[in-house]
Amino acid sequence: MLHDSTWALADWRRLLEDRFDCMRGYLEKCIGQIASTIPCPNTGLRLVVGRRVGMYIAFPEEGCESATEQLTNLTEEDVISWRLNLDRLELDISRALGLKPLESAMPRERWFSLIGTSGEGAGRRRVYLGYAFTERDGLEVCMAVARQSQEPSCLLLPAFFPACDELLRRFGIEHVVLEEAVSIGPDGLVGKAGAIRPAEPTSGAEAKQKPLPRKKRGKQGGRPVADTEVQIRAAVQDVLARLKNNRYLRMKRACELAIEKKALSIQWEALRKHVKKAQQALLKGKHKV
Repeated sequence: MLHDSTWALADWRRLLEDRFDCMRGYLEKCIGQIASTIPCPNTGLRLVVGRRVGMYIAFPEEGCESATEQLTNLTEEDVISWRLNLDRLELDISRALGLKPLESAMPRERWFSLIGTSGEGAGRRRVYLGYAFTERDGLEVCMAVARQSQEPSCLLLPAFFPACDELLRRFGIEHVVLEEAVSIGPDGLVGKAGAIRPAEPTSGAEAKQKPLPRKKRGKQGGRPVADTEVQIRAAVQDVLARLKNNRYLRMKRACELAIEKKALSIQWEALRKHVKKAQQALLKGKHKV
């Protein structure tokens, strides 16, 4: 993951591209940690870092000798590892968005961090920064934040992921794309006014997260109402569309989302069987589910 990676400065420059100069101030040296490889400045191929008589060299991996040349007379500055200074980055994002600092420091989780609060009183939200760069990782972050926070919250993610957006809406958590809320330039981070909306109070009290939709039940309560064939077919089509549009989405998660969306009583395992049959039929050229 980007936020906990350590690379030579040349790798950071290639990764950040035109944002490197602006982000340079958020990189810090990993004292005493030499990168195992660096990119060739001409070909981009990986070169293995070694030390020889008080200097550093970088040579091609076995089998790639003819594709690139060895680098010699490298300094420690060329091969030392760098990492993101997350404390500095999170603080500046918090300031750019006008967030209130936390009364007491919260430990950073593996993939997300609580960076402050937005709004006042009933409109107050806890603001989390998520480190997820694929939709699959984003779903993990969403679930973790939903489990931790029992107050109105907002989750900043690096990019827009449709499945994450839908999941966060179910939990009543605001989803904000980081690059749409904060921009970076020569003068540092600049936040967009109103990027984080106030929480919506309910019943005159501080807003609480929305519960997940409940399964349908009969007029007398008790056992759930059986889903109709038409409803199950619609759910199957929903699952197939989700799997087609997001190759990182797992079958179980796609079924759960479809069940919640359609407010069905069927279990995800049973819906999966219907989906499998539909997939087999499609493979045989039968397009009607």
